[in-house]
Amino acid sequence: MFEKTQRQIKIVPLLNKEISLSIPNFKYIPDDKSFVGYRYIKGVPLSNKITKGLSDKQREACAKQISTFINELHQFPLQIAKRNGIEASYKPRNLKIKQVVIHQDLIDEHILFNLQKKKIVGIIDFGDITIADPALEFSRIWRYGENFLDLILKHYKTTDNEIKKRSWLLWLASKEPC
Repeated sequence: MFEKTQRQIKIVPLLNKEISLSIPNFKYIPDDKSFVGYRYIKGVPLSNKITKGLSDKQREACAKQISTFINELHQFPLQIAKRNGIEASYKPRNLKIKQVVIHQDLIDEHILFNLQKKKIVGIIDFGDITIADPALEFSRIWRYGENFLDLILKHYKTTDNEIKKRSWLLWLASKEPC
């Protein structure tokens, strides 16, 4: 846990300059750097129930916001990330796949949603940030269903025609055996 906090202390302030959605902006870091404090980002976790209850237009807008966040993060320079303690934690079998900086934990609790405005208001918890195949980023989004993933991928900037397939295989591999 301490290691994750150290990583966030180095990288999140740099990401704040590149990410348009609200992400933690550290206001307090104790001398021992054992935790961080930041202004509360007001929102609720983006649950599958919430996404299913949105109109098509609202769902598309939310997917586009998530995709914009992912695009911005995936364009973050690898050299800067590496200089600040971010390492590759997952090596793809196909070495031709371009590795990028990924959040690696885009789950309900880390995607914050404003119920009144019907929009994404922030992304939190960068403790698992790493350098990996971008498909790994999308593997957790399968929990929202294929249609929502397709909306996100529609706005994701890539020429990789296999990213959805790889993300599905990674999603399946992460599931507990029956």
